[in-house]
Amino acid sequence: MLDILKLIIGPVTGAALALFVNRLFEIRNKKVKLVFGLRYNEDIIPQVNNIKINLSGYQLYCVNIGQVPVFINKIIFFDKNYKKDFFLEIFPSPDNELSAIMPFSPATFSLNFQEYDNICHFVKKTNKTKCKIIAYSIDDKKYQGMINFWWINAQE
Repeated sequence: MLDILKLIIGPVTGAALALFVNRLFEIRNKKVKLVFGLRYNEDIIPQVNNIKINLSGYQLYCVNIGQVPVFINKIIFFDKNYKKDFFLEIFPSPDNELSAIMPFSPATFSLNFQEYDNICHFVKKTNKTKCKIIAYSIDDKKYQGMINFWWINAQE
């Protein structure tokens, strides 16, 4: 009788545990996970460099490594510092405004000169190479990440 119970309880417990672990992995994989970076996209004509609202040639790119698409409403760079806080808000351009960030495909947000200069000023003044970034979706969910600016100090 005891041998029969061992034969029944072992596989049933193993199957229940496998179902539970599979469900946990399924829930984890369906979450949205965003990865951010800043890249140089195009050369800008030198005559228009001084106007702050012109495009700088740099883009913020965002890659969704989850399995669910997400619509981004705004992106915020921030860093809490003991002397002065850094805060920069970026909105999608009108052509990217209603496009979803699909799984494993990047979306880009163009930076103007003022936004790019603010980032450079923050990095050079504080000597920090990483900054926190939060993306807000249309339904006001927050997706946090980090962005690395090591190359800004290397440009000098």
